[in-house]
Amino acid sequence: RPFFLFAHFYDAHTDFTPDPEHREKFVAPYAGKLDGTTGQLYALRDQGVRLPRKDLDFLRKLYMAEIHQLDALVGELVAELERLDLLDETVIVLTSDHGEEFQEHGGLLHGRTQFQELLAVPLIVRGPGLPAGRVVAEPVALVDLYPTVLAALGIAPPAALDGLDLAPLWRGAPLPPRVLFG
Repeated sequence: RPFFLFAHFYDAHTDFTPDPEHREKFVAPYAGKLDGTTGQLYALRDQGVRLPRKDLDFLRKLYMAEIHQLDALVGELVAELERLDLLDETVIVLTSDHGEEFQEHGGLLHGRTQFQELLAVPLIVRGPGLPAGRVVAEPVALVDLYPTVLAALGIAPPAALDGLDLAPLWRGAPLPPRVLFG
């Protein structure tokens, strides 16, 4: 019967403390002062500390290891859907609420600026009737997820609804002009 699962993963977020098997793939030995914990990084950000390149490289690699760990978890979920013979009839949406800034514009972490490092997040949609491998470059907003998922499921959206169904984009048609906010 139909089911809905909202899986909220917090892995690619501070504290940047990936499991050892993921850390080993990305993070080289490091003799600096950083440990990747939220408290330490917030304190550095609040003090306006400019980190040296080796420290920023370390943090980026911890973040990449966190993303790799999350990818493995999502892979397990997808494999289980396939094992249960549900994958081909399941709509999967993978996205994020924000990115991270590693002092590209002076900031650290997120929540203080509106640069692309923070605003540009992945949006991957997979499901029945959706084209595989289609890449769309047009910016969209997370508010578009609800109408897009409803349309993919064949459910009529409520009359007053923010956001747009993104299906025209994967059919090669543009969306109506609009202003997007971060």
